[in-house]
Amino acid sequence: MAGRPDITTAVRKAEKLVLENRIDFLLSSEHSGISLALQDLCWRYKIPQFVSISCTEYLPTANFKETSIFQNPDMYIQTVGFPRFMVENFGKKCFIFSVDYAMGRADARQWYWGVLREGGQVLGISFAPLGTPDFTPWFPKIKAANPDFLVLAFAGLDVVRCIKQLWDYGLTPDILPKAGPDCSLLEPELALAEKEYESHHTNQYFYSTMDIPSAQRFVKAFKERWGEIPGNASAYAYENVYLIKELVEKAGGTPREVGWDKFHSVIDSFGEFLGVEGRKWLRPEDHRLFADMTLLRVEKGRLKPMSVVKMDELIKAVPVRVGQKPDDPPKEIGW
Repeated sequence: MAGRPDITTAVRKAEKLVLENRIDFLLSSEHSGISLALQDLCWRYKIPQFVSISCTEYLPTANFKETSIFQNPDMYIQTVGFPRFMVENFGKKCFIFSVDYAMGRADARQWYWGVLREGGQVLGISFAPLGTPDFTPWFPKIKAANPDFLVLAFAGLDVVRCIKQLWDYGLTPDILPKAGPDCSLLEPELALAEKEYESHHTNQYFYSTMDIPSAQRFVKAFKERWGEIPGNASAYAYENVYLIKELVEKAGGTPREVGWDKFHSVIDSFGEFLGVEGRKWLRPEDHRLFADMTLLRVEKGRLKPMSVVKMDELIKAVPVRVGQKPDDPPKEIGW
């Protein structure tokens, strides 16, 4: 990511696709702020919005619209079991460093409450603007806090720059263990900072070395087509295309053809399907898709599975919170 995307332009272009190109479905932006804005647009025109990677928990909670379907795990889902692992293995004291927009705020918010749930302590939260070229001005505060581990709520090239600069500053993995959401480590970008990413912890629904036939078929076909391994965003977008196909077949047509009410009833009754990662389930109340969640650590440039939170456990741990605003951390902690 390089700079803050123009949300107004994104909405204008999406509305042009709806009104002039007469699209039936929208595969949503990876940027959480844009996806939130598009959520309102899609609801207005009754265009199903298939979110592949935007992670803010506002999408399925305070801003939820029935036209939205969420393939990827949001930040509430991603903190089921993950903070517990970090607290148990590295210590109770955590510092959170986050990019300052909807995704980063969501991750900082949920990690704050997740660490507290596990008996840990958050020493502070700091935010850097999206597209920051130099993160070193924030490092003295992090180092002075002396945390047991650092949560990096970044994505894309922001996190690559940050993790390289942390290494150069001396906050290497042996000095300061690190964790981050699924977007903090995109597999195709791992080679850009292989040394610096060593021992980084993350969690994913999908990763390229999953030992299940559906995942390996997808990885093989993707590598043959594009010459590189797929990241989780690629897997989720691919699944969304097939989810659209199955919904259209079950409804007997698109929302324009069969009416929004009928198509919506098919979404709500859809239930389980076989995704790239194996068994997935679409919850009717908030249109979140659940799958097994794997906790991973980078070892010698590869993602090594550490533990798995099963789909049924995730479903029980993540309440339906449609219409509810997530609670923010206290301002004195850095919020």
